[in-house]
Amino acid sequence: MKESMSIVAAPATILFIVLLALLTINSSFCSGRSDLGSFKREKQDSLRFNQELKDPSNRLDTSDSDLPRRTLKAAYGQPKTVGVKQLPWKNLQYLDLRSNLFEGPIPVPPPDMKVFLVSNNNLTGEIPHLICNINTLEVLDLSNNSSTGTIPECLGHFSNSLRVLDLQENKFYGNIPGAFTKGNDLRTLNFNGNELKEPIPKSLLNCEKLEVLDLANNKINQSFPKWLGSLPALKVLVLRSNKFYGLVTDPKANSTSFSKLRIFDISNNNFSGSLPVSYF
Repeated sequence: MKESMSIVAAPATILFIVLLALLTINSSFCSGRSDLGSFKREKQDSLRFNQELKDPSNRLDTSDSDLPRRTLKAAYGQPKTVGVKQLPWKNLQYLDLRSNLFEGPIPVPPPDMKVFLVSNNNLTGEIPHLICNINTLEVLDLSNNSSTGTIPECLGHFSNSLRVLDLQENKFYGNIPGAFTKGNDLRTLNFNGNELKEPIPKSLLNCEKLEVLDLANNKINQSFPKWLGSLPALKVLVLRSNKFYGLVTDPKANSTSFSKLRIFDISNNNFSGSLPVSYF
């Protein structure tokens, strides 16, 4: 809250400059539907934002907050039948709305967004395909919401700059995107706690910088993906609580298999046989 309060208390001119690149409202316990489109134009709203501070009736109920009260009612000001619109802040690059009580569909970040954090809210609905138009994204964190539907195939190749894709603890079903392209910069892929069933796509071998792969608590039904051992940077592999089966041992394993592995969690599956020493 200290970070948010310092931004809000700034003069309107300074606030406008800050909003151009960074907006943080995490852990503020803001509630209601996420009408982030209420900021129609950056400059006008930053001025209005500052004016509302002078009116005590517009403040949040929490005694330690100087944030003005806002009715965050409908995502982007439009009903579901119209569709989800893109957030209007053209120059915003960092948006942190984690750990609030926002509701409604998942926001579509502005075109130059680099870090988009909306975890630990009550967002629902499917991932909008328009997110795949944001090719500047480096971190996309939609975790710990109530979102559903299939994961858009384009999430595997929409941004070569993407480093973190975190969709854990939602209600996504179907398959993992199968179109991870060569030369991508993906380091962390977390789909823990969903309802994914289909086998792991072999296009993950194109993620040569991948360090963390967490697919725990899904319904994936396949034999052990031995080929993941060829990922040169993989340090964390979590396949816990799925429907994997068969031998973990790979008779063709060599000294380069899982060469960087530090965490290996395959508990609560249907594996048999012994663990290969070569993996460690």
